[in-house]
Amino acid sequence: LGAMNGVLYLTTLTNAIKWFPEKKGLISGISVASYGLGSFIFKYIDMAIAGGNGAITADNIGRVLLWWGILALILAVVRSFFLKDAPDNMAIPSNDANKPAEVDKTNFTTSEMLHTSQAYMMFFCLTTAVMFMGLLGAA
Repeated sequence: LGAMNGVLYLTTLTNAIKWFPEKKGLISGISVASYGLGSFIFKYIDMAIAGGNGAITADNIGRVLLWWGILALILAVVRSFFLKDAPDNMAIPSNDANKPAEVDKTNFTTSEMLHTSQAYMMFFCLTTAVMFMGLLGAA
């Protein structure tokens, strides 16, 4: 779970910054907020997995860790099919006089950024990643 948390957090945040290089601060802030949202969501999922009053005890820690490991693997694998790496060169230069000189694909406004599926995929990954970190803290 700790490895999964590190992989999901670091790769997703790095990719988010590559997708929106002109809005590094904004995308980092939104991504970290999504990461923190997982703490809120985790509480309810953890209570369901732990059973009873939701407390993790010596009796149920094995079951809780097993289910969180399975959930982490499923979420990471399924979501990896929907994310794609940012292109190395987001601007398309043109040497032909008939083509537009250059299309800048890196200067998204906040509204444009929030209308991309990549932004929400990254927010979701960060939100679920912190849930795993919350379990490790509780354990």
